[in-house]
Amino acid sequence: MCKGSEMKWVVLSLVNNAKDRHLGSDPALVGKFVPQVPSHILSVSSVYNAPQHWTVTALLRAASRQFDDDLNQFPLEPYSVAGVSVSRQICTIRVSKRRQRPS
Repeated sequence: MCKGSEMKWVVLSLVNNAKDRHLGSDPALVGKFVPQVPSHILSVSSVYNAPQHWTVTALLRAASRQFDDDLNQFPLEPYSVAGVSVSRQICTIRVSKRRQRPS
């Protein structure tokens, strides 16, 4: 890496066992996965701040299989999404509010 640059990584993982456990609900739903809630989600991102005010950000998010309905009859396939952005700071605006002292 160049002098004055820095790189930060963030890794987030969610394990979710979201199942219907309510005894008062429809008996056919008890023990079924909650619709459209994946049991695993993983996010990885990296931000690289380069000299000359350049920033490069990369993100990857992946989710496991989930279901589209209450009875878990229509599975949705696992998915992943990746993205990259590049930006450059063109100016800095500083705003300060001065308090006036009572005379």
